[in-house]
Amino acid sequence: QPGSATTITVNIGVVGTYRWRVRADMGSQHGNGPWTTPTTFTILPDAASTPIPIPSNLRQTHQLRGPGNVMFNWDAVSGAVSYDFRYRLTGAAEWIIPAAQPGSGNNLTVTIGAAGAYEWQVRADMGAQGESEWTASGFFTILPDPTLTPIPVPGNLRQTPPLRGLGDVVFNWDAVSGAASYDFSYRLGQGGWISPSPQPGSATTITVNIGVVGTYEWRVRADMGSQLGNGPWATGGFTIRPNPTPTPIPTPDNLQQTPPQRGPGDVVFNWDAVTGAVSYDFSYRLGQGGWISPSPQPGSATTITVNIGVVGTYEWRVRADMGSQHGNGLWTTGRFAIQPNPAPVLTPIPTPSNLQENIQNGNVVFSWGAVSGATSYGFSYRDAGRIGWIYPSSQPSSTTITVAIGHDGTYEWRVRANISVGTYGRWVERTFMIPEQTAEP
Repeated sequence: QPGSATTITVNIGVVGTYRWRVRADMGSQHGNGPWTTPTTFTILPDAASTPIPIPSNLRQTHQLRGPGNVMFNWDAVSGAVSYDFRYRLTGAAEWIIPAAQPGSGNNLTVTIGAAGAYEWQVRADMGAQGESEWTASGFFTILPDPTLTPIPVPGNLRQTPPLRGLGDVVFNWDAVSGAASYDFSYRLGQGGWISPSPQPGSATTITVNIGVVGTYEWRVRADMGSQLGNGPWATGGFTIRPNPTPTPIPTPDNLQQTPPQRGPGDVVFNWDAVTGAVSYDFSYRLGQGGWISPSPQPGSATTITVNIGVVGTYEWRVRADMGSQHGNGLWTTGRFAIQPNPAPVLTPIPTPSNLQENIQNGNVVFSWGAVSGATSYGFSYRDAGRIGWIYPSSQPSSTTITVAIGHDGTYEWRVRANISVGTYGRWVERTFMIPEQTAEP
């Protein structure tokens, strides 16, 4: 805004009739005055302005016979900052705009690599004033070069081997002099062409794994580089036939397991070798449960040892693995049973014999015959007819023990042999009496 000045300059870019107005601002105490009556003015078109000239006199230095450089020229436009250039095959939808444009020069050289009828256009760029319209098209034709030698086709096409059954096919052809690389593709019957990756490059061979039987066509051509392009295709054919009915893979036989187990433990499995087998697969199961495949497997051996810890009836199986080319044969099975161990026959622990007691001044010395293998003895006594037994705090380790019994009466005592910790024989019992003591006169 003008601030405190009584003038302002405004750049107006569109012709037409305008109105303008102004009012005074008296500050915060008094506010704004009323707007003036609008004043009208008109901006007229510039009678001196003229359209931007279009480049003229379009020409190209010569028309090529065979691909190469074309020199394009036009008359300069006074004041032009630079020029824009484009070309295309006549009637093509898209224009080709070279990366290197003419700049401020009124000529441009373009390398065109294909024969055909072309059109081209140019326009002037005047900087801030903008760009001119494109010129009308100029036309030229590049004719094929009759002196060019046709690119040879690869010869002596062959494939090895003519397969019976699926697998790798090796394709070969003779080299083409000067070829930078080769393009290869094949197809089944009249289907679409398949271009494997990677391509052969500069080699004259390629190996392709083909997984479907049938009649095939294949083709190869030489690529002579960006200047000369590709030659015509050379084609060949071949057939992949089904394999004849394969010979069944033999199954291992003479299955054996050693020993027929009574009680859990190691079971050794054996079978006869199969000619040509690379390895064997082995598994077993209890009853009709799931198959268990121990690790490691037998490999190329015809035996495996497995520790089996549960009694029961088992099934086991083995098959031959003939390698990646032939696969696995059929399973052959065997059966065996692991029986429980018989219950051990227990020898009863002998009981002590020859039990005796000797009464001496209120003490009773108990004795008995030794038991072979006994490490100690269990001893207890009680008043005859009582329920609970009395166990001295120290149990005897020999065949005698002395106990202080302080009154007369009838008593019972017993003893048993201890063979090992917690393993006792049966008690053997005996009754005795301590007579009543008579006082002397």
